[in-house]
Amino acid sequence: MRKIDITDADVCVAGGGMAGLCAALVAARSGCKTVLVQDRPVLGGNASSEIRVHITGADCHGGKPGWRETGIIEEIRLENIHRNPQENYWLWDMILWEFASSEPNLRLLLNTSIFEAGTQGNRIAWARGLQLGSECIYTIRARFYIDCTGDGTLGAEAGAEFRIGREAKAEFNETLAPDEADSGTMGHTTPFTAEDARAPVQFIPPPWACRFTDERQLSHRYGHDAVKRGFWWIELGGQNGRHIIHDTPAITEDLWKATVGVWDHIKNHGDHAGATWDLKEVARIPGKRESRRFVGDYILSQKNLDPAAVHDDEVAFGGWPSDLHNVDGFWNPAPAAIFHGIDGVYGIPLRTLYSRNIENLFFAGRNHSATHVAMGSSRVMGTCSVMGQAAGTAAAVCAAKNCTPREAASRHIREIQQKLLRDGAFLPHYASDDGADIARRAAVSASSSTPDSPPEKVIDGTSRDIPKGERHAWESDPAAGLPAHLELAWQTPHRLREIRLTWDSMLQKELTMCWYPPDPTRRLAQTPGTLARGYRVEAWRDGSWQPVAHIRDNHQRLRVHALDVETAKLRIVVERTWCAASARIYEVRCYGEGR
Repeated sequence: MRKIDITDADVCVAGGGMAGLCAALVAARSGCKTVLVQDRPVLGGNASSEIRVHITGADCHGGKPGWRETGIIEEIRLENIHRNPQENYWLWDMILWEFASSEPNLRLLLNTSIFEAGTQGNRIAWARGLQLGSECIYTIRARFYIDCTGDGTLGAEAGAEFRIGREAKAEFNETLAPDEADSGTMGHTTPFTAEDARAPVQFIPPPWACRFTDERQLSHRYGHDAVKRGFWWIELGGQNGRHIIHDTPAITEDLWKATVGVWDHIKNHGDHAGATWDLKEVARIPGKRESRRFVGDYILSQKNLDPAAVHDDEVAFGGWPSDLHNVDGFWNPAPAAIFHGIDGVYGIPLRTLYSRNIENLFFAGRNHSATHVAMGSSRVMGTCSVMGQAAGTAAAVCAAKNCTPREAASRHIREIQQKLLRDGAFLPHYASDDGADIARRAAVSASSSTPDSPPEKVIDGTSRDIPKGERHAWESDPAAGLPAHLELAWQTPHRLREIRLTWDSMLQKELTMCWYPPDPTRRLAQTPGTLARGYRVEAWRDGSWQPVAHIRDNHQRLRVHALDVETAKLRIVVERTWCAASARIYEVRCYGEGR
């Protein structure tokens, strides 16, 4: 085996699912030398082509319009829908790889499994991973580590405290918890995809497949007629004495037997209109919902899913229902899952994203510090993604301040929160209060506006509309047509180094890779029509407007432009959108020298 030491890393991220990818990207963009270690050949985890689970989050498949996650996950989704509207999973894999591989400060190690960690005192000193194919063993010595492995492999190897199973009702006063604690967890699923071949397709089941010849054998599960996108309720693991991690190979084999048995039932038993359907893809590895959950300085519980709960160290948010699956899985006749709805969204504190006993360990994703009941909501990948951005941001601040995660949560939390907001993330209970933002001191005007969307909205500190609340965007009068412009004016000239523009990417609709055709009333199928496609930024100099940036084919919500101009007036001219009749800007930020 070839042995390679990486000794100059600021941040090591273990796990390249959506949480890990977002954590690594923001750490690298913040100037940290970052290593992202992923045990598979592709990034995305459960969202990758290997498993194909769609990324859900606080907007609940568009059922709670307006609560879609922003920040890095929004950037990735918008890039994908622009370049891959046909939802080709190979292209999706490549886009995720491109995001990671194009960051100068990010070193990506694919096919590399973390199998060992060493500590000095209560700090991780190194993590070791084996890369298949290259016969390389990497030892990564970093200042901070972020465990986004899902199973919590790195943290467990380092001795971080964790839990597995369900807490008793009395421990956190959770009405949705069982009376007694147990080791039960939600299980694995192997999703499949199928297509209508428009002609009869034969299916001969293998001898090892389960047999479901009677409709009553599956009557306890949801309808099995939507065969194109597979069945999440074919779920096993976490019961019958099996260990949700160590027994994964055996659980996977049983899932294949059950999945193929269900397909045999659809094709060959009963009237399911399955004669022309062909099984195209079964997940190579199972999608896992729950295993280890680390213990942080705070444990998120059922009471924290209340949108009214406010944390001083809020860094992310969720809104998916507490979606608690039957721990006995597929074979239990009880409901496969019970959804306990949440009205609105709730905040997630930074204290749930770092270890209480390992001084330099962060984590994000389904292994964060939460009870079984709370994790039933926070485990979905949209929420995991914003937790990843929060953990990566906090790690970067810790690296810059040379402090521990605990110190960051108490002494530097406002800086972390403001950086998250500046980078496009959303915090339910906190607005921008960035003293370095020169735009907040400008007089704002526009060529035209609608009554509920005046120009000064772009500096009010909130970069999205709040469902059932106020608008927070400037919108030009559609009757006035395009081009339209927004102007910022200061009493004295400023030397401007950067402008950040937040456009309207239609957060009221779902945006995700999915197996089923989009409902145009709820899910986007192409680049959002409200985004500005062509625009220019102009500065008033020497008695005229002079362009300092000109974008002709934008498809992103957040755009950052480096400037080097001294001016007392700046304007953004929207030349065209993707299809909307008006221009819409949610936020303008300007930064000068010494930011």
